[in-house]
Amino acid sequence: MRHPLLLVLAGFLALTVVYSWAIPPLEGSDEYEHFAYINWLITERRFPIQGEAGWESPVRQESGQPPLYYLLASLPARLSDEQPPVVFRPNPYFRYDLDPTRPDNKNTALHYPEDTGGGWRALRLARIASILSGALFVICVYGLAATVLPAGRGAAAAAAAFAAFIPQVIFHSSHVSNDMLAAAFSTLTLWLLARIVRLGGGRRRGLALGAALGLAALVKVNALVVGLPVALGFAWIGLGRDKPVSRRDHLLEALTTAGWSAFGFLIVAGWWFLRSRLLYGAFLGLNTHCYQELSTCGPIRLVWPNWFAWRDTFRSFWAAFGLANIRPWDWVYWLFAALIGLAIVGLILFVIRRRQARAAGAPAADPHLPVLLVLMASAVAGNLLLLYVWMQQILATYGRLLYPSLGGIVVLLVAGLWELHPRLARLAWLVPVGLAVAAPFWLIRPAYALPRFLDEAATAALGDSLDWKYGDVAELVSITPAASSVAAGDTLPVELCWQTLGETDTNYTVFLQAVGPGDIIVADRYTFHGLGSYPTAIWERGRVFCDTLRMPIPVGLERTLVYRLAVGLLDDASDERLPGHDPAGNPLPPFAGEVRLGANPETARETPPPGDAAIRLAGAEFAPRRRAGETQPVTLHWYASEAMPIDYTVFVHLRDSDGRLVAQADGPPLDGWYPTSWWTAGEWVADEHAFALPAETPPGAYQLVVGLYDPATGERLGDEQSLGPVEIVAP
Repeated sequence: MRHPLLLVLAGFLALTVVYSWAIPPLEGSDEYEHFAYINWLITERRFPIQGEAGWESPVRQESGQPPLYYLLASLPARLSDEQPPVVFRPNPYFRYDLDPTRPDNKNTALHYPEDTGGGWRALRLARIASILSGALFVICVYGLAATVLPAGRGAAAAAAAFAAFIPQVIFHSSHVSNDMLAAAFSTLTLWLLARIVRLGGGRRRGLALGAALGLAALVKVNALVVGLPVALGFAWIGLGRDKPVSRRDHLLEALTTAGWSAFGFLIVAGWWFLRSRLLYGAFLGLNTHCYQELSTCGPIRLVWPNWFAWRDTFRSFWAAFGLANIRPWDWVYWLFAALIGLAIVGLILFVIRRRQARAAGAPAADPHLPVLLVLMASAVAGNLLLLYVWMQQILATYGRLLYPSLGGIVVLLVAGLWELHPRLARLAWLVPVGLAVAAPFWLIRPAYALPRFLDEAATAALGDSLDWKYGDVAELVSITPAASSVAAGDTLPVELCWQTLGETDTNYTVFLQAVGPGDIIVADRYTFHGLGSYPTAIWERGRVFCDTLRMPIPVGLERTLVYRLAVGLLDDASDERLPGHDPAGNPLPPFAGEVRLGANPETARETPPPGDAAIRLAGAEFAPRRRAGETQPVTLHWYASEAMPIDYTVFVHLRDSDGRLVAQADGPPLDGWYPTSWWTAGEWVADEHAFALPAETPPGAYQLVVGLYDPATGERLGDEQSLGPVEIVAP
């Protein structure tokens, strides 16, 4: 293949096949709703309803979308039977906020082995329309770049290769989505506009331009933003181009071309917008979006942009798969940011050089190029403005909403890089292609894969099994926290290994909880098995596998303690735990392990108290006057100069003037929730003890004394210390 475009298309089509294999059904961006639209056309033989009723239908927010993509995608989908139908089983533990590079509940839907044939095959076939849309987009980028840039085939091939291998372009070309067809027709519109600017307008070119814009609008409403550069292009033609004709001829050419463009647009797409207005009272059909939960539809206000939202938009423009929750490492995006920065420098350099040439009286090498670049920039600016407005109505941090101007973005990028050095522009595609090739195997497929099942040798390597059985469904083989101590604000990974005992129709939830005093749950994590990929309803008997649940520890954790870990299975429908028993048939203990969770210190501590003991008393808080029969707290402030392996017991003694013991409160620190063997070197511990005075305690003056001892040997740690006098009064 001598033509570079054919090589680019071959590589692009190969990658779309790989991506389509890697993306399970319904895991594309809003793929269920897009396919529901297609299925509606096939089964209902009419367009979806809009407005609130549309939101309540399976098509949901897509019901207001123009129909062209869905009509085309329904053609291959009709080749398959409708039965069994596509069923969307939502994953209740789908998460946006987890590590985007790590497989963990990235799936929006639960996937069953029987999801084959019928409607599922139709969905796969419908993806063909997206693949062909992406190929058309690449062709249009090539044509646009060849028309705009003076470097001819070299720059056009560079632009086509860069556009074709953007990972997100391949992703949206590999599942049921109208974004790439909208991008293709929008780029076609810019291409035809560029030809008119270079070659002149007229009836045929105007009609073709209007039809192309109509096709784009008949795919997705936001493609209408391309009308801005079209209008500016006609204005430039009307004001006068570098041709020896009169201003009247310029205006006549502009009006003729614009008139035929409007006619072409109305013939192709006008009927759809008129229908939406007559039936639903809205030309654009966007009001359906206002019924979703995250909608804030209302007056447009000039507000400061949310930079976090625009950061996410930037990421999902280049590479953010699934529902933008599967992403590469953040440094990858800096590579794309660097390319954009270099392109901007190149475009600035282009302007400077043109001004210098004009000042020197040199003739312009290509008088149309600056105008064409401005038109491309206007498409980008208009798209950004439209998205800024849309973000005030809907939470929509999706880079694909900028795809109507994607062709213009790529041309501007290649133009800027070419100005710096042609080789830089020719090789820029190597940045996206590396990620594009790796993503299906590194990010996408692993995000939805079943857990790795262990063979007998790997199971034996886990050690002695807990053998905790939950009904006749599951056995908990082991629970292993990745760390014995975790700070507030961090994440605790806990490995849970399971053996499947039987089959069930119920999907049980795994819960992992960190429990403190009073059975207070301070941190938790809920998920289906396989981190969402292996729910119990699809289990096969006798499988052994391990999940690593990453449990976030709240930043506002109040106290550093050794918390207990609770594990079990929950029936979400009844909100009841699945009963379990140990090998002897006894009910399972409430906890399966323990871990130290460290709270963030509020203030810096003073200088450690003097002494040589591993644990030293730094101070105490108690009431110096007490009433017999009452229970009041004694708070001891300890300083651990070093870690120790022994769990010491604290004694708090009340003694009379002769040194006789009158009352005592012996026990582990913090009522057993923070044994001394868990204390770390340099740590300060506030240890509260409930001190009960017998009702028969005679009034008088006493001394309060504290210390530590080893409960196994009775040996004390350091010397006891007197806290001071206590006056006891009669009850």
